[in-house]
Amino acid sequence: MEVLYDKGIYFPYLDLWMDATRVKDFALISHGHRDHTARHRRALATPETARILRAQERVRNIIELPYATPWEGDGYRLTLYPAGHCLGSAQILLELEDTGERVLYTGDFKLRANATTVPAPVVPCDVLIIDATYGHPRYTFPPDEEVIERLSALLQATLNDGAVPVVLAYALGKSQEALKLLLQRGFTVSVHPDIYRMALLYREAGVDFGGAFSCYTGQDLHGQVLLAPPHWRTSPEITRIPRRRSFLLSGWAIDPHTRFRYRVDDALPFSDHADFPSLVRYAEEAAPERIYTVFGFPNLSAHLRDLGFDAHHLAPQQMLPL
Repeated sequence: MEVLYDKGIYFPYLDLWMDATRVKDFALISHGHRDHTARHRRALATPETARILRAQERVRNIIELPYATPWEGDGYRLTLYPAGHCLGSAQILLELEDTGERVLYTGDFKLRANATTVPAPVVPCDVLIIDATYGHPRYTFPPDEEVIERLSALLQATLNDGAVPVVLAYALGKSQEALKLLLQRGFTVSVHPDIYRMALLYREAGVDFGGAFSCYTGQDLHGQVLLAPPHWRTSPEITRIPRRRSFLLSGWAIDPHTRFRYRVDDALPFSDHADFPSLVRYAEEAAPERIYTVFGFPNLSAHLRDLGFDAHHLAPQQMLPL
């Protein structure tokens, strides 16, 4: 049995793809972000992720599998567990019929509390395939509460100056978490249409944002916070706002140059991914015999080897034995 990383995780023996970004006849989808999906002919995902994919008109033929509900495949059994990343995000446990091995693919995940998603458990396994987006020791995030308090102070200072604060966060996941946290702190928030559509899906799934919010359609923003995706920061809709200050929410904000690269007034390290200490903690608590790191820095696998794990970084188009 082998595993291949080639624009997705592939198990050739089972002919099974996870998070493939090229069209497949059948693939498992861990969550609704575009860099983990394609227009597959048939897919399997949580009901919440299926709702997101259908709303975005990407995948229509989807097997909906709720968390902790086993699904029998040809030579394997699947179970999905919460990943704490965004609505419907899942870790995928693959149990092999012939050997009984438990192979766990985390997908994008967050062990820290997420205000708008189900908490992510650590799933014990024999083989761990772990997302290493922030798999470098420098990506150690401060407590989320501390970051949001700093953001709140910046937003209030901007409003006190008569300017419009613009918070930039990805349209699915991080922006809904930021929306709830800002509403809890008493801010009036208007959101980009893409964020608004996703927020309605969250609300349909039972997420209580704790306050009202509006969809931004060009109205006067005096006294309000505008929440928008990062790519919108150079759009005419934002650049024509006469007095504005922009604040990016991103794990990459740990790097001092991030605010200059994104041309924002400030960047704050708020992420819906696991930071380096969380990645190490997951490996230690899951206690696998072998670990593969993907999507990020090879430093994580080197560090795990120093801790005594049989750990390897799975590079693109590289196949390794399970």
